[in-house]
Amino acid sequence: MATAENSLSKDWDLSEDYYQETFPSEELHLADFLETSDTPQPETDNHISDKAELQRVTNLVRQVTERSGQGDTIHSIAAELGVSEQYVKDILICVQSFPEDNAEAVAHLMLD
Repeated sequence: MATAENSLSKDWDLSEDYYQETFPSEELHLADFLETSDTPQPETDNHISDKAELQRVTNLVRQVTERSGQGDTIHSIAAELGVSEQYVKDILICVQSFPEDNAEAVAHLMLD
């Protein structure tokens, strides 16, 4: 029986040696992997237009939510705001996902 034990290979991950560190290691931190830039990035025209589009959609979400709360139909809301009925439906579905009435979060969803 002793020969059977000797002939079997030892499971490395079950041995204590597997879990022992043989060299000192440095502790890693998330900040070690983040890329940082000391110079502020100038706002590009594209970034400015993205902000303007986000603001436009945020205002649209607020208007759709307000009109829907007043009992207006999807058809009348779409006609008043100059958007498609499907877009109004999409906004109302997204609004239901954010009960805290965060219009900007809904606008981000609509833009993505």
